[in-house]
Amino acid sequence: MPLPAIDPVDPLRDLSGDAVTTAEALPRQRRGEAVWPQCSLSAARNLLRREDLPASFLAERQVGMATGELDTAVQGLRGDIRFPDWPAVLRELLHDGDTFVRFNPVKAGESSLLHDVRLMAMVFLRNTHVVAVHRDEAPDGRITFRKYDNDSDARRRGTFETVSARQLWVGSCEMVAITQRGSALHRAVGDLRPMGSLREQRVAELRAVLGGFGGLGALLPLLERAQIRSLSMLRQLSVEELRTRLNEVSGSPLSLAYLDRLPVLGLCKA
Repeated sequence: MPLPAIDPVDPLRDLSGDAVTTAEALPRQRRGEAVWPQCSLSAARNLLRREDLPASFLAERQVGMATGELDTAVQGLRGDIRFPDWPAVLRELLHDGDTFVRFNPVKAGESSLLHDVRLMAMVFLRNTHVVAVHRDEAPDGRITFRKYDNDSDARRRGTFETVSARQLWVGSCEMVAITQRGSALHRAVGDLRPMGSLREQRVAELRAVLGGFGGLGALLPLLERAQIRSLSMLRQLSVEELRTRLNEVSGSPLSLAYLDRLPVLGLCKA
């Protein structure tokens, strides 16, 4: 059955536009293309309600960067926009009395705390997925949320999924939200904490990405010893160059088969 036509005048429609989905990116990756799903672009467009938002907007607002600075080592021609600085992306949406909070829902308390959220990005670090969430309140006071997910059936239909706070309360993500200063959520999780130094952020990204691909997480100690401390540094190396660097610090030869997954995943050159 064909999908229903997208209503171009629906003010709440999905605004992902041409953002690349995971289903679209995977076959291109298998063909050797350096392409990633653009779930962060989909989420940003739906949070800011701007279907024409360009990928360059996110490229200039990646973790650890000053606003307006293009990180060519990470973004460059590859178009890698997987690690947005969400407060920088969403800052224009702050109202008087608003503040940002960042928290792991399982550690925060009860799911009812989400009733204090106006909008948020749900960031799944293990696979760099992210979804956009807007809060809705019915005339009878019942609170639900519009969830915009780049990889969902709802997105293919040009719309969103309506969910409850409990359905959003999952422990595998980090939530970056806008709430009222002094709200129950703000009191529970505290002020937005700095994400640390640029080096700490890049190491955290490297750990999150490799940790999401099974045994590749075992590479982290060797990469640290070889002073390969960021995704951008890793991507500048070929498999042979990487194996040479790791052999030098490991003391024993590494199997190329152990590393040949990296180019397929876009994490280094073939």
